[in-house]
This record gives sequence, structure tokens and C-alpha cells, in this order.
Amino acid sequence: AEPHLKRVEKVEGVEKVEGGMLSDFRRLFGFRHFVLGMVAVFLFEPIEAAVPAMMPIYFTQEGAPWYRGAAYAGTIVSLYMLCMLGGRFLAGLVSSRVTTRTMMVFCSFGAIAMLLGAMYTPWTVVFVVATGLFTSVMFGGLLNLALDGLGELAPLGSGVLMTLICGGALLALQGRIADHVGVLPSFWMTIGLIAVTLLYSLFGSANAARDDG
Repeated sequence: AEPHLKRVEKVEGVEKVEGGMLSDFRRLFGFRHFVLGMVAVFLFEPIEAAVPAMMPIYFTQEGAPWYRGAAYAGTIVSLYMLCMLGGRFLAGLVSSRVTTRTMMVFCSFGAIAMLLGAMYTPWTVVFVVATGLFTSVMFGGLLNLALDGLGELAPLGSGVLMTLICGGALLALQGRIADHVGVLPSFWMTIGLIAVTLLYSLFGSANAARDDG
């Protein structure tokens, strides 16, 4: 192998030569829960950004009964972000008492319930703002589940996962859907993506093998 593809470590005075980064990638992608976690992270960003991306469009549709103007829409987005901050604070308080998987399942169901409330009740604003309480901790939860048991590969895995926030580009698809069926019904796409996150938390995140370095 090329010298730059090798890593040389000294363990108790003895040199140990292992495969380099390519070998690490092969080991990393051997973890089923990590690979599925990559998919979950890629699909998550449109969940977190759906409300701040779509609600300004909803409230600035001139001529629509729900038109409120740009300032009102901006306030809604700010309140959503404030709820995200509150959600992370609350999660920090209970994180030592519940598992990441339990928190992810709870937040997934909560986010789905909030979006359904926004779509099918008169309290659209209340429910879309409250969605932030649940989506706020899901990204960190996905990282925890996907990186569990990776050992020395965790830094590399974290870097891979962070590149997958490019999945936010899928919001363009939701915008396209909204053009045809309306902004609120387009949140069915968000609910579908949350369902993927829920399934990963329940079934796909179990780590069958651990890497202890």
C-alpha cells in the first residue's frame, strides 16, 4: 500500500502498522446502524427546516384568507426558533434520565402530532411553532444513535454524517409539492420523513457490533 494510506501506531513500544483511511472507511461502512443513520441524517434536514422555509410562503400569499404579511411570518419563524432553543434546554434536563432512542421516539411522535394539528385544526400557528420543541433535539439524537459503538471510528463517522446535511436540498421538492396542493398539505412530506426517522430510531439504530479500536 502507498505510505500515505497507512497509519503507524506505537503500542507499548511496538510499532503496529494498520490500513489507513481507506481501511477505516471500509470498517465504518461495515456498521449497518451507521449506514442507515446516514440515510436518516440526510432526510432529517428538510424536517427541521420545513417550518421556517414554508410558513413565510404560507403567510405572504396575497389574496389568501390567511395572508398576514412578511413581518407576521418572520415572527412565526422567530417563535419556532425560540421553541427549538427551549426544546434543547428541556432535553438537556432529561437526557441523563432517558435513553436517546426513547427521546427520539417521543420527539418523532410529538412532531407528527404537531404538524397534523397545524394542518387540520384552526390553531395552525400554535402547532407549527410548537413543532420546534420536538424537532430541536432530533439531529443530535440521530448522531448519537448512528455513532454508538464506533469507537475510534467515531470522529470519521461524525465527519461523514455532517456532510449529509446537504439533504436540506429536498426542501425544493416540498416547495414543488406546495405549488400543486398547497403549503399545509405539503407537510405530509415532512411527516413521511419523520416516519423514516422514527423507524430508524425503533429498528434501524440497533448496533449489532461494536468497534473498541
